[in-house]
Amino acid sequence: MWTWWRAHPEFQNVIGIDKVIKPSEDGTFFEGNAEALPLPSGSVDLIINIESSHLYDNPKNFFSEVYRVLKPNGYFCWADLRYKDMMARTLEEVAQAKLHLTSYENITAEVLNGIEFTSKRYDKMLEKAPWFIKIFENSIRATYCAPGTHTYNRFARREKIYAAACWCKKEIF
Repeated sequence: MWTWWRAHPEFQNVIGIDKVIKPSEDGTFFEGNAEALPLPSGSVDLIINIESSHLYDNPKNFFSEVYRVLKPNGYFCWADLRYKDMMARTLEEVAQAKLHLTSYENITAEVLNGIEFTSKRYDKMLEKAPWFIKIFENSIRATYCAPGTHTYNRFARREKIYAAACWCKKEIF
């Protein structure tokens, strides 16, 4: 979290919320549910959500919560994966939450390039791992979406896509 403050000293406060995190003593991380954000309405300038909304029971509730807690003219920045036929539905759910799309980009190719780069390093680590780790090699490689795995192949065939987007809570006069 300290990186944020060095890069953006104008930020007064930065917090992280997760369902399974141990709250930090300084209050920068605390436990909470994204579908019922434990924050006051209209209290947040910026929400960043990376690679998690596809796991929520009801992403539509999350997008409504984002709208509720954002200040007028606040931003919601998001990057996540969806099956190709589900991305339009996700964008519609965010629009139904009254957030205005300011930018959208399909970043699947860039994500695949990154996976190819990092998986080489992970594969080398796995090669050096003890036998009792290597017996789980297929599962471990699937976890980091290594080339040749089922999930990687779905991205390569564009059955799944990875997108980055930003929305604004427009102030209504």
